[in-house]
Amino acid sequence: MDIPKKHVAVVGGGTCTERESSLETAELVVKALTDAGYRVTFVDMDTEIAIKLSTLKPDVVFNCMQGIFGKDGCLPGHLNIMKLPYTHCGVLASSLASDKIKAKQWFRTIGLSTPDSVVIDKSDYVAGKSGDPMDRPYIIKPVAQGTSRDGNDQICFVTVPLSIYNVITSFRYRYVEAIFHGDDFDFASYTFPYGNQILVERFIKGREFTVAVLNGDVLGAAEVGESGASCPKSWYFFTSAPNQVGNLGKSKRFRDLETKYHEGFIKLSCPPHVSDSVNTELLASAEKIYKSLDCRGPIRIDYILEEKTDRLFVLEVNTDPGLGPMSDFPAIAAASRGMNLECIFDEILKSACCDFQ
Repeated sequence: MDIPKKHVAVVGGGTCTERESSLETAELVVKALTDAGYRVTFVDMDTEIAIKLSTLKPDVVFNCMQGIFGKDGCLPGHLNIMKLPYTHCGVLASSLASDKIKAKQWFRTIGLSTPDSVVIDKSDYVAGKSGDPMDRPYIIKPVAQGTSRDGNDQICFVTVPLSIYNVITSFRYRYVEAIFHGDDFDFASYTFPYGNQILVERFIKGREFTVAVLNGDVLGAAEVGESGASCPKSWYFFTSAPNQVGNLGKSKRFRDLETKYHEGFIKLSCPPHVSDSVNTELLASAEKIYKSLDCRGPIRIDYILEEKTDRLFVLEVNTDPGLGPMSDFPAIAAASRGMNLECIFDEILKSACCDFQ
């Protein structure tokens, strides 16, 4: 690597519900950078972060934070004030991308399609008197939560073996709830477990894709599918050919923590098995989003291609994508560019800076 003697502070953890995911990524980064010759110190994010970093005096901060105070722009803003160069996106891109409502507005502003949605504010909601906010099927999402893990680190789901969309028709998860025709869900009894606002979004049946971008370079796209029961527990978990649907992936309609990170449940097809025009649209859209938000470092953008119309919709932008052994970003980097983790981390560190530098 280019600058092996720099002192890197790897910041992760924190107190939000995504703490464990952040720590898993931080552990991986610490090991890889240490093996590469960097001087590395892990720093657990808390209210004393300024004191810790002022005492430590690192050359650069590797931001492994996720969720609140991390990818929402709070930590980048803090580091700007301290004039400490840091990895990943700055305040604007981080805060805008982490707010699903504002992000959807931005997508439309730059001419991209995103699923129809409504915002429900708790202060305007009358319990016991409100019907469905839109026609079923729809998705209930928190405004700013990420990895599919609940506050107690539990995988929570219930399924019913009947389907009209080739998916299971009753599913409850703390962070995302998919409401289908025939579900026994009553919106009038909704308790707003995610905060004062929720995003209710039209469910789109189609094929899911994700695109990885690093330092402005669109690395490639991959199709995300519940495909294959023999996915190796390695970050090389992509495939170049269609696979049969695995048993667990087939029984779920939402990629929760288990289907995302445990072997045998989810595979990527990279490059995706799509027409040249769809692949071009995916890559061009990702580049447009990256530039318009003034991103830096790694980001991952999720899409869905509607089955009925072949229309591509942007779902969300992740400005701090997972870098673990079963994460999408390193798999795409490996499949598309032959990049290993050391190379990825090296490129991420090259982009480290403060806003307005």
